Amino acid sequence: MDIQIPEENNQSNEVEAENASPQDGMDITSDHVEIRNSSVRNVQAETVQISESVAYQVTGEEVSIKEGGAGRVEAQQISVQDGGIGIAQAEFITLSDGGIGLAQAGQVTLSQGSVGVLYTGMAEMDNVQSGVIVSREINAGSVKTGVLLAGRVQGNVETAIDTPRALILGIASGVAMGMVFFLMRLLLGKKR
Repeated sequence: MDIQIPEENNQSNEVEAENASPQDGMDITSDHVEIRNSSVRNVQAETVQISESVAYQVTGEEVSIKEGGAGRVEAQQISVQDGGIGIAQAEFITLSDGGIGLAQAGQVTLSQGSVGVLYTGMAEMDNVQSGVIVSREINAGSVKTGVLLAGRVQGNVETAIDTPRALILGIASGVAMGMVFFLMRLLLGKKR
């Protein structure tokens, strides 16, 4: 394990962690953190760069992950290349050749990746697969998703359930449940 910390207590202006593991109990707080070939628990910094590493939770202004991953990331700006995040929350998210389980952002740019659930205001997407997308606006090159709820869509999006179908499905389900309860009440009689 190689950790370079200029000051005591893991709090400094710049921290570099290399070949660290979670058993080392790494919780890092700093202005700038670079993590290489390591596995750490919690990182809190203005800028965080993760390369070929894993972090449990990351909080910062700018977070960059290259060939690595994180369980949860909260930041102003997140960039992922050849990596993944379990839960991502940011104003801006950029993903290339990677994946995110659950993403919430003001604006996202996704290329060659996948996202389980995406909630965003604006999405630029190309060659992306998703389970659920909720967005005000989507500009897509090629997107495949299970459920799409969007105000405006431009581009090639394949979906099983889109906004109009979801509305029809909701109305039909409500009517069907109402009929089932009505018939049960008729058949079973009204108990007093």
